[in-house]
Amino acid sequence: MCKSTICKLGLAGITSALALLIPFRVLSTDEATIIIKHYGMWLTLATTLLFLFELRQPIKDVNLSSLKELLRNHWVAVVVILIATVYLHSQIDDSFKILYDEYTLSSTAMNMHTNGWASVQTASHQIDGEIVSAVGFVDKRPILFPFLIAIAHQLTGYTAENVFWVNTALTTLLLSLLYSIAVSFSSKRHALLSIILLVSLPLLAQNTNGGGYELLNACLIASLLIFGIQYLKNPKNEGLNLLVLNAILLASTRYESLLYTLVPVILWIIKSSRTRRIELTWFTCISPLLLITPLLSYSIFKGSAGFIQTTAENFFSLDHFPGNFKAATAYLFNTNGDHSNSILLSITGILSLLASTRLLLKRPPVLRDHLPAFAAVFSIITLNTLLALTCYWGEWTDPSTSRFSLPLQFILAIMPALALYHIFHVKRLHLAAIISAILFTLVISSHINQRIQSEPRLLVPTGNHWALTWLTENIPAEQNLIISDGCIGIQLYHFPAIPIQVANQLPKHVIHLKDTGFYEDIYVVEAFVGGTTLKTAQTPPNATPLSKDYVLKPVAQKAFSTNAFYRISQVVELRPNTSTHSPEPPSTVPSIDDPNAYRDYLDKALPLVTN
Repeated sequence: MCKSTICKLGLAGITSALALLIPFRVLSTDEATIIIKHYGMWLTLATTLLFLFELRQPIKDVNLSSLKELLRNHWVAVVVILIATVYLHSQIDDSFKILYDEYTLSSTAMNMHTNGWASVQTASHQIDGEIVSAVGFVDKRPILFPFLIAIAHQLTGYTAENVFWVNTALTTLLLSLLYSIAVSFSSKRHALLSIILLVSLPLLAQNTNGGGYELLNACLIASLLIFGIQYLKNPKNEGLNLLVLNAILLASTRYESLLYTLVPVILWIIKSSRTRRIELTWFTCISPLLLITPLLSYSIFKGSAGFIQTTAENFFSLDHFPGNFKAATAYLFNTNGDHSNSILLSITGILSLLASTRLLLKRPPVLRDHLPAFAAVFSIITLNTLLALTCYWGEWTDPSTSRFSLPLQFILAIMPALALYHIFHVKRLHLAAIISAILFTLVISSHINQRIQSEPRLLVPTGNHWALTWLTENIPAEQNLIISDGCIGIQLYHFPAIPIQVANQLPKHVIHLKDTGFYEDIYVVEAFVGGTTLKTAQTPPNATPLSKDYVLKPVAQKAFSTNAFYRISQVVELRPNTSTHSPEPPSTVPSIDDPNAYRDYLDKALPLVTN
């Protein structure tokens, strides 16, 4: 082993140790929070630019003539992918599906766009659409997805709906990557079958029209697999930097995806054993330092008690596995349309996966580079799946957690093409197989999508979506204050908003801003369960009931089941003899021409945070 190699290995060890020590030993949670808030966007930008720079190698030979040739050879796939994207986008309304995860991601993106801070806005005061006072926090989630949405805001102008268009674009990319993977070891028809199988998954339609980061995560898993195969094919170290950066971007998407950084290590070991040489690039040796940013986010998650909604011991526990595994099985093989699964994808994918294990024994030369990359990526997907099934919140039959199955479902969509082509030696797939999958999608999957659209399966996301739609259609955003437990999402649409908890502690301050004309009106969004009238209904367990001090005038109401409804009310006045322990609001209003004095006034007139 030469001196240069020893130096590189030593440097890789040192930077790896620093990547772990700095977030978890050197910096406190508060210091990590400050760094992510003020510099997280720029650190993520640096990693993204490095990734784009390394992409120059695989696309260096791409030109207009090669693109025309590619389209000529694969025009059917292009048409199918575009039609599939339109189909998925048309199945379910655009809305934030998983609360409050998706609200916080979009709120972080909004703040990145407006002030460069990676923070969530929990409450705010606004004048003519301009935020004059706001409070918030730094989210536990890595910030690559909010960064991507912020870029969309920068390119097209801010609108909360940009996140849905980003996910629609990611759907097109995911289907394209899936086709690229499948066609690399089988035929065009086999690859088209993989696309249709994944499109038959109602969960994919939910994410296409949602505000979550699952599709970005899946796209990066797919590209990791592609770059892994290419790295094993390439001479020497070509493609290693790109593979490493892809894994780092995955770690910057979800904190569970940190484990995918093991894939480049595994493939590097495999390639080194093949060539009998230990080769590293200098960039690869220092690349662990780029993991500091996502690890700081994980440090915030671990160090902030409010982010762990149970005890640390209960968050991951083997005690959860039996029940979660049973729920996962029930989800994957459900046949009555109660869940967002595709029974066709589950059966064909799992049977093909089992059949394809023979390839690990046969090791056909044509799959010499595919199989190690598949095995490495699939092993991490399996490990992450097992971790999810040991989580206290890991039942896939819960509509909020079924999204955790998407990486596994993506792999299942690849498996039939692999098994048919290399195990059963079906080199020319009959069109009947593709047509049957299309018919299943159009009939069965579309029916499930319609049920998901028409049957509220989660009260809070459905109720909040209705409330946001009503507010944006009926109330001028800048002139009215909204009181709600979902005020993070409401502020995405330019409404000033405060939590119900703040309004309960400061009723005189709330009504003061209406009396002085600062806000034209004040509205309250409330959820109720257990009945269809206020006499029988009550606030859901995880929500805050509004104080009885307020006199309300209902303006809109919608029932989502026989015993659950949302109501929007206008604050009219306070009941007589309302008393609070807080100081009286200021009696004089300063001139708006003095921003600092006006901000101080607002902090006293209606503080956004209470003790």
